[in-house]
Amino acid sequence: MTTARAGGVPRQRALAYSAVALLVAVVLAVAITGIFGWRRVFTGIVVGAAIGAAIAAFLFLRDRIELGPDAVVVRTPLHERRVAWDQVSGARLGVIDRDSEKWLLALGVPTSINPDGALVLLEIDPVDSPPAKAYDMDKREQLKELLRLLSERRVRLNVHPEIALALREHWKVET
Repeated sequence: MTTARAGGVPRQRALAYSAVALLVAVVLAVAITGIFGWRRVFTGIVVGAAIGAAIAAFLFLRDRIELGPDAVVVRTPLHERRVAWDQVSGARLGVIDRDSEKWLLALGVPTSINPDGALVLLEIDPVDSPPAKAYDMDKREQLKELLRLLSERRVRLNVHPEIALALREHWKVET
């Protein structure tokens, strides 16, 4: 079994990562300008932006969920937690909430791992037509890969009937 990468960065953490990167960029730009004088303002801005972007990239790339052969690994920049497959209570493909139209694929995990009791693996827009753009094709392939891995690990999957019908009809994905 191969390892698959899934999950997105939650909005609050994304805002925190962006704020840290921006703060580093501003502090470096001000420090370089303060040390070397006003003639180095542009240099300070460029160096600050480059290092801020590198920090943002590190933070965003480190935050992920990996579905491996032995366990689900939940990584953040400072922590790494492992959830054995036998601790996964199931998976759900459904609507986020009544107000949102997004669909999500989530794993049920112990609340000690995630307070919500679920790890979001994939979030997609509602499917109402065959994939027309590269984005849709990429999401379809991600969904197929995740469903295949869940099937291999014999994780029980609950799918909302309307979603199952739309995926089968438009994306040719069996759930």
